Amino acid sequence: MKILLIDDDPMIIEAIKAAFDEPNLKVTFSEGFSLKEYREQVARQQPDIAIVDLNLPDGKGTQILHAPLGDNPFPVLIMTGQGDQQSAVEAIKSGALDYIVKSGEAIAAMPHHVERALREWKSLQMQKWMSETLKSSQSFMKTVLNTIHGGVVVMERRTGKVMDANRYALDLIGAPKEKIIGAPARGLFLAGDEAECPQSPGCASENRESTVIKADGTVVPVLMTLVPVALNGQECVLGHFVDITERKRGEAKAAQAQKLEVVGRMASGVAHDYNNLLTLILGNCSFLLEELTPGDRKREEVYSIKRAAEQGASLVRQLLAFSRKQVMQPKVLELNGVLSAMEKLLQTVVGKKNALLFRLDEGLPSIKADASQLEQVVLNLALNARDAMPSGGTLVLETGLARSAVAGELPPGDHVLLKVTDSGTGMDPAVLSRIFEPFFTTKEEGKGTGLGLATVQDIVSKSGGQIRVKSAPGEGTSFTIFLPAIPAAPEERPQAEAVSPRTVPATASVLLVEDDEDLRQLTARILTAAGYRVTAAANAKEALTRILDSFDLLLLDVFLPDISGVALAEKLTAGGKPSRVLFTSAFIEKPETREIFSDPKNLFLPKPFTREALLEKVGEALRSGKDGG
Repeated sequence: MKILLIDDDPMIIEAIKAAFDEPNLKVTFSEGFSLKEYREQVARQQPDIAIVDLNLPDGKGTQILHAPLGDNPFPVLIMTGQGDQQSAVEAIKSGALDYIVKSGEAIAAMPHHVERALREWKSLQMQKWMSETLKSSQSFMKTVLNTIHGGVVVMERRTGKVMDANRYALDLIGAPKEKIIGAPARGLFLAGDEAECPQSPGCASENRESTVIKADGTVVPVLMTLVPVALNGQECVLGHFVDITERKRGEAKAAQAQKLEVVGRMASGVAHDYNNLLTLILGNCSFLLEELTPGDRKREEVYSIKRAAEQGASLVRQLLAFSRKQVMQPKVLELNGVLSAMEKLLQTVVGKKNALLFRLDEGLPSIKADASQLEQVVLNLALNARDAMPSGGTLVLETGLARSAVAGELPPGDHVLLKVTDSGTGMDPAVLSRIFEPFFTTKEEGKGTGLGLATVQDIVSKSGGQIRVKSAPGEGTSFTIFLPAIPAAPEERPQAEAVSPRTVPATASVLLVEDDEDLRQLTARILTAAGYRVTAAANAKEALTRILDSFDLLLLDVFLPDISGVALAEKLTAGGKPSRVLFTSAFIEKPETREIFSDPKNLFLPKPFTREALLEKVGEALRSGKDGG
């Protein structure tokens, strides 16, 4: 043990040394007579303890002390020849470990004073270390809590009030710390069963899906763990929660994908036969309407059958769109022309209770889209508008031009816009955020598939466009579709009259290959009535028996019982025979085949088709053959 003695009286120093002159005490001394010598000795070698006189030639012994006590590098005992209470208090306040009044007994007992002082000093140093460690630990824990992935909240068990919360929790709840601390967790952010937890005897849960209520009322899905803990003797509940919004979205998307896969399989399974039946219904309705006089009451019944078939065809098209088995044949066309051609149909769709207004901007550039799918978009939006106006209202179809400088988030270039606005019930933000989700519907069970708006978005996206929607409860809804403008002139969309018997050459011949007997007979009847010479075959084998004959047009079903329509076309046109080919089918299974028919050069007529659509497409095929070979 090293003791530093500082006193201006050498006899006192020697007396203290003598007090330690015992065999069991191993002590080395360094000494001095002033504050200056004290500093020199300490600089030379730091002692374990110092005994310093209060009154020295160059100052007070307390001048070497640091308050508080623990800030001194080693313990210091202050001695004085004339002790008084005030001097003792000042010495202790200055940082002395003890205050000793000089006397023979006190000096003789100096080993005991030193031993006690060192013991107290060790205890003080341990307390200081523990305090610093605790502060460091608290700082460390605070850092850990603020960097950990997830919200951490400490709640008092008895009252359920929040005692502390980390940064993640504050950000998730969306409230400042001063608002949360001291507030009851129930109603502040805990909901459901967890709201009762802090004050319930058996409160505990691990990785349980729950919800947290944000300050703005938004409900956030979380994975929550609640654990009873004791902190400083107080019963508490530690809550940990992680925002699983993205995970829930991923799960919803996966479930959506599974639904769509099932829909795709179902659509593939029924589309061929179902669309053949619908084609038969639509075609025969056209013939019946021709035969019935304008005043015949049965005409309305036939129209009803036709409308039902058209709705069935629309549903199948939507199913096929989501199963990615529908062929898109985009053409350059005029949006105003498409809308004008749909006016009668839209009048029927919206009904007599609702007003239908067109506000078409003249002189718009053309767009490139699949005409039938664009019609599907307009029809779906009109149906939605009608359902949103059960007591009647107004549906407005408006077209215009969105310049690139005004379009904002749109890609560069001009866009032709279609705005469909109704005066219906409108939608709240919760519904508005989900309207394009497949299978989401607010309609009564059995009155909606949840595919209408999802189909609209899918078609618009595939056409290179974007769709925006604006709505509020009681303020109606407005859908705005932006489609890229095409500078070229629109292609003429021939009407059925263009291929009437008066304009079709008497020699125009068609080889029709269709395996469905009823559909084959109906198609042949339509073409024959229009002036074509038709040769019909039920399969590829029959068709190949006419391989030596020449035909102006080959009308082939893609799916035949023996070989595909594509393979049959290759055989029938081998050797450069100048025949145009028009394919027809309810759906296309393989992506590579869909890609072939997406090329406008390869003419394709989707089933179900009406008589008018068939004649229009046949006329288009013959004219293209005449114009370009």
